[in-house]
Amino acid sequence: MQVFFPLMVAFAGALGSAGARAEAPQAGRTMADVLAAAAPADWRPLDPENTLYVELEAGRVVIELAPRFAPQHAANIRQLARQGYYDGLAIIRSHDNFVVQWGDPDGQRDLGKARAALPAEFTVAIGPDLPFTLLPDRDGYAPEVGFSGGFPAARDPRTGQAWLEHCYAMVGAGRGNDVESGSGAELYVVTGHGPRQLDRSIALVGRTAGDPMLVTGTVRAAIREVDPNQPLVNVRTMEGALSNTVAQPRLQMVLLTLFALVAAALAVVGVYGVMAYTVSQRTQEIGVRVAMGASPGTVARLVVGQGLRLALAGVALGLVAAFAAARAIEGLLFNVSGMDPITFVVAPAVLSAAAVLASYIPARKAARISPVTALGR
Repeated sequence: MQVFFPLMVAFAGALGSAGARAEAPQAGRTMADVLAAAAPADWRPLDPENTLYVELEAGRVVIELAPRFAPQHAANIRQLARQGYYDGLAIIRSHDNFVVQWGDPDGQRDLGKARAALPAEFTVAIGPDLPFTLLPDRDGYAPEVGFSGGFPAARDPRTGQAWLEHCYAMVGAGRGNDVESGSGAELYVVTGHGPRQLDRSIALVGRTAGDPMLVTGTVRAAIREVDPNQPLVNVRTMEGALSNTVAQPRLQMVLLTLFALVAAALAVVGVYGVMAYTVSQRTQEIGVRVAMGASPGTVARLVVGQGLRLALAGVALGLVAAFAAARAIEGLLFNVSGMDPITFVVAPAVLSAAAVLASYIPARKAARISPVTALGR
């Protein structure tokens, strides 16, 4: 269904409100916590020369352009806005939790002095004039992610390139099959989970500084006027979309954790069984040692030491296998390296401690063996 409604776009002469300059959130802190803790110096005003007002029936959407990343697109969009090109345009595409796109549905509107096609502006060179606040999070689409001047961005130090990310509330310029066919005459805003697969294939030109869901609200109202019985479902906030996105990985992690605990329990039971069997086979030897003056503590240390040596041999083999498989599974990990030193220290320590505990009961039994009973068997 195609829905038409007026769009009034004008330049903002000055803005009293401020846009957030995102800082790298600390682990365990929510977005609300970060915003509440932000100092006045952490905020910056929007750039009036690169700010657009989009007046909708549902409210005002504020768009801030990103000339550092897409200078030619930003300049062309400013020219189109000065000419009133966007006034009265239509929302021509709305996908729940994806994007809302507006433009000229017939493609006949005069572009005036604006250019009809622009060179692809997908990446820019990393340099001292390009600020970048690095986030600690790992990302499947880029070596490094963070913020540049308040815009979500990514970069690759190896290639020396940086680019904007398709995150919630980002604004992009629609184009055809030709990578140089976009002009900014058709724009879209991301209203759901970020389609990061579009990074570096479509020019991102800015972000909304307000609530991008106002665009979806306008679509809802227009559809209700045409057909009140037509459902428009599954419109969610970014938090809701993100929660649903991570539901399956969260379940997988819970199951993997459960299986890991079961494997650790089986290892403990296995070590206990081996050591109990070893003690039963060495009863006479232990009786001789006790008769020769070995103390119960010495006997207990003998048994525990043997169990620990078995465990350490298994840990050594496991570490070799883990090092070999680390690179293969690195792409499946989030916020942790495949060669994470803490993991390679803590896991062997826990398994070794479990082996010691599993050897303790057979060791106590061995320490209580009577020489008379043992030698009389």
